[in-house]
Order: sequence, then structure tokens, then C-alpha cells
Amino acid sequence: MVLSFIRELDLYKKVPRDLKQGTLVGAFISVVCVFVTVYLIVSELILYSNGTLKTSMFVANSQQGHLSLRFNITVYGRNCSELSVDLRDSRGKTTDHNLEIEKEQDDENCVLTGDLELPKTPGVMLIVNKQKNWYKYKLVPDGTKEGLKAMSMNDSWSRPMGYVPPPGYKLIRNRKNTSLNHRINRMEFGGEMEPTLGWEDVMPNKLIPFKHLNGVERRIPFEVSHDYHLKLVPTSFIDQFHSRVDTFQYTYAYQSMLMILPKGVAPSTILMRYEISALEIQYKYTRKPLYHLLTMICAIVGGIFTFANIIDKFFFTVHQAIRHKIEIGKQS
Repeated sequence: MVLSFIRELDLYKKVPRDLKQGTLVGAFISVVCVFVTVYLIVSELILYSNGTLKTSMFVANSQQGHLSLRFNITVYGRNCSELSVDLRDSRGKTTDHNLEIEKEQDDENCVLTGDLELPKTPGVMLIVNKQKNWYKYKLVPDGTKEGLKAMSMNDSWSRPMGYVPPPGYKLIRNRKNTSLNHRINRMEFGGEMEPTLGWEDVMPNKLIPFKHLNGVERRIPFEVSHDYHLKLVPTSFIDQFHSRVDTFQYTYAYQSMLMILPKGVAPSTILMRYEISALEIQYKYTRKPLYHLLTMICAIVGGIFTFANIIDKFFFTVHQAIRHKIEIGKQS
């Protein structure tokens, strides 16, 4: 008696095998149903394994701490002994980091490399030509064309201080080339993105703003100053294991300037001006919970088979009605 009552609670009543009937339409719907179910389940599994990237933006809490700067710049046609790297904060105070900057002579080029800790305030990095004598002097006879040109020049302009050329000779001055044509191999701020975290696979296009200047090359035949204006945006990454990396992405504007002094054109310089934004961007890598995946699989299976059952019953009912009318017509 009790077992009979429990059997009545079965929502899925079984139909004897002998009473089941297969149709071609039902077989076609069943095959399509299986393929669609497999496709949707596999898609859900891929979405679950890849996770999602959530982006949020808010005002940064504070600007305390230090700012990491990693750079590698190749200056073409310059000797490392001629170059100096100066770092200044927003008040113009110079911080001495020359001991932390590596200078490597590569044939005629100088490679500057640094990994520095700077105050988290607006500042500027200058690469300047520190040689004081910007001109080369040449002794020529008075009677030559070059000598006549030298005679027409002011003595204080055409000769070094304290030097008197011998009788019948004049000094002419040729300006040294002080241009700082360069290539920025690396320019990155903040914490370094570790390849093991897999951020490059998750968001390859979003990592471009973190190395905008990498590979930028400037070759200008004039002795211009290269001025870069960088806007740094604090950015944090949080992965699925709650590991956090604080770094900076940036955008930049560039302009070249020709600076004229009373005694001629000023030597070329490279200026990297930077300031930090008050807004912070956070990228958080999240993965859907397991119960969400199980719910979606159940919804896919139940929904598709229910919908397929409705379609199958509709076609079966229509087919039976048409068949019944045909049989009645034959009998009449």
C-alpha cells in the first residue's frame, strides 16, 4: 500500500516500450536537439573557464608612496660621457639617480637603462648633453675665404676665451652636432606585469596603454628638443587568486622645439614630463561560481528538450489528423 502511494508521486510516468512509436520527424528533431545542446554546453564551459574582466573607475585614495620608472633609451651618435640624466620633482628639486642609471656604449650610440623609485608627484626626466664646448675651432690663414669670414666676426664670438691666434691667422668656429636622435626601447611605470599571471592572454589590447612609448623613434636632422608630456593613470589588476598588481597606464603628447639663445641654437635635450591622474582604474578578473554553471546546464538541457518535445508533438498531431481524414475519405 505504501509503495503504491509512493509510485503515484512519480512525476515522470513510464510508458511501456511496446506503446512507443518512432517517426522520421521526431528523429530529425532529436538529432538537432542533441547537437544544439552539446554546442551550448560547450560554450558555457568555455565561458566558465575563461572568466570575465570587470572594469571599474574611482577616485584614487592617495598619492603617497613611490613611483617605479623603468626605461631603456638608445641615443644615436652620442658618447655616454657626454650625456646626463636629471630627474626633477614638481618643485624643480633635482634628485640624484645617476648612480642607478646604467650607460652602455654601443658603437656610436649610447644606451641608457634605469629602474628607479621616484616620488609619486609630477616631475620631469631630462636627458641633456653636458659637454660645455659646443663648438669646434679651426685655425685658418687670413687671406683665404674662411679667414675673411672669420675677420668679419666679433673676436669674442669667433675664438675661445683667453686664446690669441698667431699673426696672419684667424679662428673659425664650427658648431658641433648636439642633436639627440633616439629610440625609446622601453618606458613603463609602476609595478611590472608578470607573464605568469596571464594578463596578456586575457586582455592583450588593454595592455597597449602601459607601454605606449615602447618602440618610438625620433630622427630629426635639426638640433631640436624633444618634449614628451605623459599623463599617468593609476591602474590595479586583481586576478582570480586575489593577487594584486598596482601599475600605471599612460597616454602622451609629443612636440619638438628649436630653442634659440643669444649665441645661437641651444643644444638638443629630451624631456619626459609626467603627472599623475586623480582617477584610478581597476581591472578585476572574475570567474562565475560553479552553481551558475550547473544552473545554466540544467536550463539548457531542460529548455531545449521541452521545446523540442512541443515541436515534435505539434508535427505528430498534425500528421495524425491529416492521416485520419484521409482514412475517413477512403472509407466514404
